[in-house]
Amino acid sequence: MSAARQPTHDVVITGLGPVTAIGIGHEAVADALLAGDSGIRPLEGFDAGPYLPALAAQVQDFDVEDYLETEKAYLDRNAELAFAAMSLAFEDADLDPASLDHDVTGFCFGTGFGCGDTMQRFFADLIAKGPRLVKPFLFPHTYANTAASLLAIDYGLSGYHANFSSGAMSSALAIAQGFDLIRSGRQDLIIAGGSEALSAPLLTGLALAGELGKGSAGPWDAARSGIIVGEGAGIVILESATHAAQRGATPLATLSQVEMAAMPPAGWQHALERTVDQSPPPQAVFAAANASRGLDQHEAIALNAALADLTIPVVSLKPLFGETLGASGVLQLIGALLALRNGQLPPTLGLRTPDPALRFDVSSRPRDIATPTSALVNVADIGGSFACMKLDVT
Repeated sequence: MSAARQPTHDVVITGLGPVTAIGIGHEAVADALLAGDSGIRPLEGFDAGPYLPALAAQVQDFDVEDYLETEKAYLDRNAELAFAAMSLAFEDADLDPASLDHDVTGFCFGTGFGCGDTMQRFFADLIAKGPRLVKPFLFPHTYANTAASLLAIDYGLSGYHANFSSGAMSSALAIAQGFDLIRSGRQDLIIAGGSEALSAPLLTGLALAGELGKGSAGPWDAARSGIIVGEGAGIVILESATHAAQRGATPLATLSQVEMAAMPPAGWQHALERTVDQSPPPQAVFAAANASRGLDQHEAIALNAALADLTIPVVSLKPLFGETLGASGVLQLIGALLALRNGQLPPTLGLRTPDPALRFDVSSRPRDIATPTSALVNVADIGGSFACMKLDVT
C-alpha cells in the first residue's frame, strides 16, 4: 500500500525588499528597470591596488540608520545591506514582527562571501598587534551567518532558521528552501533572501581567479571577458496563499516552481525543460548570464536546446545590477517580478556583437509585454550549480 500523497500549497510573494546599485526599494528599482539604468560605475571607496577593478555596481546614497529599529555599535557592510532589505520587505508586506506566529514562520538567508571587509580588518589587527590586542567586538561580525543571526535577533525570529553560503547560489538556495517548506505545509510564512557586499578581499580574489572583466562587453557578447561585480541585498516574503488571504495580504505573484540542477549544460537544460513546459507558458527568461565566458556558454547551450521550438525573449539583468553573487538569486527574482509588472523587459546592455552560438531571442533593446503572466528566472554559479524559478503574475 503506497503512502498517501501529501497536499501541496500555493506559494505567493507578498513583499519585496531590494537594495541595489540601481535603486533602493521596489519603486526605485522598477523605475530604473523601465529606464534601463545601469548601476555600473567607476569603483569608489577602495584604495587603488593592482588587482582592484575599474568598474563595479555599488549601492549609492545609502545610510543604514534609516532602516534600523535599534541602535547598533557596529555592522559590517554586508549586514547593513541585509538590514535595509529586511526593513523594506516587512514594510512592503505590511508585516509586524511582533505579530508573527513563530511556530509557522521561518527565515532562510544566504550570502556567498559574507563579511569580507570585517574579516580583513580583524586579520590586519591580528598581524599588526597580536592576538591579545585585536578588537574583540569585530570577531562576531566575521562569520558567513552574521547578517542572518543579527536579523533573527533584531526581528525576534525564533522559529525555523537556515543560512546558506554557496557562492552565487546562496540566496537561490534560501528561496528554494522556503518554497519547499511552504509548499509541503511545514511553514506558513518564510522570509527569504540574501546579501553580498563589495570588499577588497572579494575583489582581489575574483581578479586573481581571472573572473573579472576587462571591458564593457556584456553577457553573450562575442568580446565578453568576465564579470563586473555588484553588491546588494534582497528579501522576499513568501507565504502560502491561504495564510496571505487570512491576513488580508495581496499577492504580488506566485512562485509556482523551483528546479535545481548541476552538470552543465545538460543538467541545466533538463531543469529549464521541466519549467518551460508548465502552464501558463513563460513570456520571458531572465538569464543568469554575467559575461563570464564559461557560464554564459553553458547557459546558452542549455537555452538553445530548451527553447528550440519557442520564441521566448531572453534578458540578462547583470549589466544593470552587476554580478551580485550570493544576492543574485533574490535580486533576479525581484527584478523579474518588477519587469513583469512594468509590462516591459529591460535591455541586455553591453550586447553589441552577439555570440554566434546563440539560437534564442536576446536583444539589447527594451521590449513591451502586452499581458504579463509568467517568466523563468535562472541562477547559476561558476561551479556548475543551477536553479530555475517560475514566476506567475495575475
